[in-house]
Amino acid sequence: MNRELILILAVAVLVLSGCVTQTFTQKMERDGTSVVESKTNLVQYPGYLKLINDEYKKKDVAGEVAALIEKVCLGIEEKDPLTKCSVDSLSLVMKKEFTTKDGYYTFEAKEGIPYTTYTLKVNKIPVDKFSKELQAQQKIIAASPYGSGIPLKMTAIDLRKAEDTSIAAQGLEQVQGLGLIYSVEMPGEIVKAEAGNYFAAVSGNTAEFDLLSVMKNSTPLVVESQEINVLWIVVIIGILALVVVGYLFFAGQKKSV
Repeated sequence: MNRELILILAVAVLVLSGCVTQTFTQKMERDGTSVVESKTNLVQYPGYLKLINDEYKKKDVAGEVAALIEKVCLGIEEKDPLTKCSVDSLSLVMKKEFTTKDGYYTFEAKEGIPYTTYTLKVNKIPVDKFSKELQAQQKIIAASPYGSGIPLKMTAIDLRKAEDTSIAAQGLEQVQGLGLIYSVEMPGEIVKAEAGNYFAAVSGNTAEFDLLSVMKNSTPLVVESQEINVLWIVVIIGILALVVVGYLFFAGQKKSV
């Protein structure tokens, strides 16, 4: 296993020791641009706060962890104003804008009647983009008793590299209680959301993928949605209206002759 793949295995400790839930949410726009949110959750770790409270003999452990995350957030936004950072309970939330030119996904919109169909294909999970921001805050995190040391700089998880991601999935499964989720919000209602023989959980315009399951037999995430093509319907109604008006006009002309 090469060094880059080993770094992928460290995705569970992006921010703080004890992190077991990493959620990526990609919100797609009709023009193919998107915002990807990375949320690292501490709260779900069983007994984490009690564990570090017992170790450091401090009562307000949650408050100190939240303060650390806020400090990290400030540092991230100061270094890169394009990255939006916030604290949600004991979770660090980062948001970045992406386009198809970044190389992580492809997006296609097909105009049809009566629907416009959107197809998203996620080839790579942008772990690298978010770990880069955390890497820049390594001094703050390493200085805290609650930090996991210097954050590792990781590469993107390339879902097209089945052998590598399968090995990574096996390693990640050894982390008890680990969750790695990729959620997609599409324009319109989702009609398909799959990755090879894996089918995502779908609710309206949102599809949720369990990345650990996907990575075992890795293939890109494919999400397809549809919405009523209002423009074409307006055009068709307009054409029909003109036909009716024209017919009535000429019919009236014939009667007057």
